[in-house]
Amino acid sequence: MPSLTDQVVIITGASSGIGEATARRLAHGGAKLVISGRRGGRLEAVARELDPSGGRVLAMPGDVTNEPDRRRLVEAAREKFGRIDGLVNNAGYGTRGPVELVPVELIRRNFETNLFSLIALTQLVIPVMRAQAPDPARGGCHGRIINIGSVAGRIARPLSSVYDSTKHALEAITDGLRGELPVFGLEVVLIRPGLILTEF
Repeated sequence: MPSLTDQVVIITGASSGIGEATARRLAHGGAKLVISGRRGGRLEAVARELDPSGGRVLAMPGDVTNEPDRRRLVEAAREKFGRIDGLVNNAGYGTRGPVELVPVELIRRNFETNLFSLIALTQLVIPVMRAQAPDPARGGCHGRIINIGSVAGRIARPLSSVYDSTKHALEAITDGLRGELPVFGLEVVLIRPGLILTEF
C-alpha cells in the first residue's frame, strides 16, 4: 500500500458515515484532507477533532450539486496544499419507493447527487492531477479517484430501484474512467460496500 503521508485528498460527504470514517483513517495515516459536506457544523467538528491546529485538515461546507461549491472545493485544496493527490467521491443518498409512484423530479435529484455531481467534480480534479504528474512514460500512479459505490450497483431491489440505478450508472462511469486515465498515471477505484450501519 502506498504511503499516505502528506497525500492531499478531497473527501465529499465527510460529515458522517463512510465519508467521516474515511477521513479519520486517512488523517491517521498522515494524509492532508479537504473534507466537504452540507452540514457545516458537523463538518467543522470533524476537522477540529482530526486536526486541532487546522494545518492539515480543511473543512469546506458545501453542496456537491452546486457548481460554485464544487469549484470552491477544488480551488481551496490547491490554495491550501498546492496539489490534489486523491478524490473520494462519497456524497450520496437514496430515494426509495415503487417506480410507479416516485416523482421523476425526485429521481433526477437522486441522479444529480449520486452521479452527475460526482462526474462534474471528477472533471474538475482530473486536469489538476494530470498537470502535476511527471512524465506518464515514467510509470507509477500520480493520482487516485475513488468512487464509493454499493452492492446495489450490481443488484437492483424492489422499492430501491432509483438509488440502485444511480449506483449501476456509477459502475459504468468508473469502468470507463478506469480505461481512460491510466495513460496519465491516474488510477480509478470503485468501493462496493454492503450493508453498513450509518445514519443513511
